[in-house]
Amino acid sequence: MAGVLIAGTNSGSGKTTISMGIMAALVHRGLSVAPFKVGPDYIDPGFHEFVTDVKSHNLDAFMLSEENLKYVYAKYAYGKIPIIEGVMGMFDGLGTSSVASSAHVSKITGAPVILVIDGRGVSTIAAAMAKGFAQFDADVRIAGIIVNRVSGQAHYEIIKTAVEKYAKLPCLGYLPKQEGFELGSRHLGLIPHGEVADLNDRIERLRTLCEQHIDLDEIVAIAKQ
Repeated sequence: MAGVLIAGTNSGSGKTTISMGIMAALVHRGLSVAPFKVGPDYIDPGFHEFVTDVKSHNLDAFMLSEENLKYVYAKYAYGKIPIIEGVMGMFDGLGTSSVASSAHVSKITGAPVILVIDGRGVSTIAAAMAKGFAQFDADVRIAGIIVNRVSGQAHYEIIKTAVEKYAKLPCLGYLPKQEGFELGSRHLGLIPHGEVADLNDRIERLRTLCEQHIDLDEIVAIAKQ
């Protein structure tokens, strides 16, 4: 099963929030999710495990050979719906290369990308970003776009129309701007899940919004291709 890799245009785009929301919504449906994280990060996998009650595994293309990375992925994804959370921006890797990036791991695993775009203060420019990311590396397949932090349905429809017209990529939904979703961070990244107050309540709100505004059926269909 290919699964999906949720990547961002940049750090802070919302890929962690959207990854957790999708995982929570799929688990709520009774589906078995296999969570993964690109790179060596240990904090995000803690959130994945909190949401899914399944251990999250790292897919680090710097420390692991491609063969070993494929083995880890195949072993823990088997019989489940794999959801991979990316790292940094989609093509950010070693130096000026995309080695060990989210895009690199997508190519190794065969998991298509769902690209998260930050919708704050943008409209048609979202199409330019989506088109640029889709054309940067022809070997990486972007299967859809999710827009984060939009002002509402009308704002999303403007972005969706532009992306689908100019970038020829399907939009799979959005999350509205919400207070209380920011998980907090410090110099090494996010604050660990055990230090986040009211995390259960936050996850429940996030799950509900994903169920309302994101095409989960299409995400499952993409993951099963």
